[in-house]
Amino acid sequence: MGGGLGLGAVEQAVLGMTAMETPCRIVVITGNNTKLRERLLNVKSRSPHPLRVIGYTDRVHELMADASVLITKPGALTCSEALAMELPLLLYDPLPGQEEDNADYLTRQGTAIRITAGRTLAGTVDDLLNKAETLSAMQAKARILGKPDAAAAIAALLFAKATERQNISPAS
Repeated sequence: MGGGLGLGAVEQAVLGMTAMETPCRIVVITGNNTKLRERLLNVKSRSPHPLRVIGYTDRVHELMADASVLITKPGALTCSEALAMELPLLLYDPLPGQEEDNADYLTRQGTAIRITAGRTLAGTVDDLLNKAETLSAMQAKARILGKPDAAAAIAALLFAKATERQNISPAS
């Protein structure tokens, strides 16, 4: 995933993945980037792995539920969704600022691996797909951070605060 605009090194990531030895399915979401989508559709015929290219979609949660790992830029919403789905992350091309901070935090917490110049994407994915215990550990850490019931907890807190406020009599 490269966000709604299909930004980042998505095409390079896919080309790297097609060189992997470990069999896998590759699903790419290009968002609204139609040029990227067209270029990746051309890669599809040359890929030794099944490659599905999707433009903008509102079914990200379904795709995440079916994934073993998510390769993405570390945008806040994407990372939050992945954590809620207990999905390990491989992070690349963070934008300076918030995305850099997200990448650093998630890597320190053990739920993400950052793809850097010294680490190839295909090699990292190969390693993860062949090390079930590492993927399981990353999923467990994502489960701790994910807080999929956060919206309900916030609503309950707000309700309690509103109820508390109604029970307070105005100052005289």
